[in-house]
Amino acid sequence: MIIKKFILLSIFLLSIFLLNNATAQIQLNGGYNNLALELNGNSNTEIINEDLTGWSVEAAYWFRLKDFRVEFYPGIGYSSLTLDNSSPFDEYELNLTHLFWGTRVYPFTFEDDCMCPTFNKQSGFFEDGFFISFTPHFIFSEQFTRFDALEKDQVKSNTYLLDFGVGLDLGVSEFLTITPELRYRLSGDFDSSLSSIDDNPNYWDSNVSGWYFGLGIGIRWQN
Repeated sequence: MIIKKFILLSIFLLSIFLLNNATAQIQLNGGYNNLALELNGNSNTEIINEDLTGWSVEAAYWFRLKDFRVEFYPGIGYSSLTLDNSSPFDEYELNLTHLFWGTRVYPFTFEDDCMCPTFNKQSGFFEDGFFISFTPHFIFSEQFTRFDALEKDQVKSNTYLLDFGVGLDLGVSEFLTITPELRYRLSGDFDSSLSSIDDNPNYWDSNVSGWYFGLGIGIRWQN
């Protein structure tokens, strides 16, 4: 259901921007997460510190400043993450729906840049494409846990996620740009239920941190 909503919202965003008479670009990202999950109780005693892995997809609209090469990517994303087999849970799944605002700064062409696709820029392969990124996310989290074959628990919560990254735009044509990107991700606390581990239902603080490697496709058009 969440993936279906993501697809419908992506189609809606694309339809809106295609009707715009100005130059526009949509960015589609897919990536792999290699994170660490930390679960802490009321006494701040660490209960779990395990590998949390999975995939993410994102869809964003692109626009930039006129006089400086700073680009913005507001959008929506979805991530599905699971613990590895060595975790104490029989089953653990964390699904995240993101609303985010990405910002990219291109330090080598910050002031000396044309308002044109990456494919047409002339400063150099690395100089034209390298950027530093910062992306805050507002997160709607949905967590499922099961322990010792007991009934699965579900907890919904809201938090934030911060991405700090670097990447490189590779211009394939005037209409298409491929962008590999590496980010470090760090979340705020969100609620987790460990009622399957002890007999007293309880909520605990969780957070995630670690690495994301993604590949983006930028599609640009001009009416």
